[in-house]
Amino acid sequence: MGGRRATPPEDCGGLRDEEGLKTLREDPTFFDVVALDLELWSGTTMLTVPEDDVVPALLVEPLTLIGRARAGQDLMDRALLLGAPLAPLPDSAVESALRALTWFLERADAEGGIPLTGAGYLRPADVEAASAVLPQMADWIGMNNREVHAVPLQMFRTSLQRAGILRKHKGALLLTRRARAYYRAGNVRELFLDSLVPSRYETEELAQVVLLTYVATTKPGLPLPMVEIARVLTAIIGPSESGPVTTGAILDLPAWHLLANTGTVTSRLSERGFCFSPEATSLAREALTR
Repeated sequence: MGGRRATPPEDCGGLRDEEGLKTLREDPTFFDVVALDLELWSGTTMLTVPEDDVVPALLVEPLTLIGRARAGQDLMDRALLLGAPLAPLPDSAVESALRALTWFLERADAEGGIPLTGAGYLRPADVEAASAVLPQMADWIGMNNREVHAVPLQMFRTSLQRAGILRKHKGALLLTRRARAYYRAGNVRELFLDSLVPSRYETEELAQVVLLTYVATTKPGLPLPMVEIARVLTAIIGPSESGPVTTGAILDLPAWHLLANTGTVTSRLSERGFCFSPEATSLAREALTR
């Protein structure tokens, strides 16, 4: 009871989010008048969003919503970086980078789709087969024959459903009508890009656009500045009843798992952290600027 920060705060999301909270609040009891004055002063000037297509259209809404918040300057700086021309990945590289997605598309398009167990999980044989092509499962612990234990696989599969690529029907996973049209036309790349960007601007969709911006403008192999992303999202969306946006909420976004399983794993699980592959970085940029 008398220990100093001996355990993570209640409902903070776990040890990973606790690290973010430490960065945000080195000393929760410290009150810095100078910092408060600076924050109030910086809020007197609205961000000016360029009108000459320098900023991708998808970012105009988030930049407008962020208003006077100082966190908006970092998002604006990154949005301007996206204006520089960059050659897209060749189709051969995209095909290799999206092999985890293609695995699900091929099987879900087959007659009967991908059968699920009575409890709604992938069958053991499919868990093993999918784990072999999913980057985040490359060095996951355990036998990887039960989806409930293969956390990265389960998160990827549910993200495909949340992104409108897969749907459950009569105990099986099938392609949605949109995904089937793309897949049968041979446009897996377009399906992936279309699934990353929002068709409407609600809380999750806004968060995904911000996440894409940071993935697209962070050098591959370097960790994303999760605390800064959480600060930007809190400024745009506003804090919830439980407080500011946390890194845990960012990690729950479908786009996170789609991009995290794009490309080839080149580092150990314990070292990957918040890093993304060059292919994921390139496709995030393409999704924002096409």
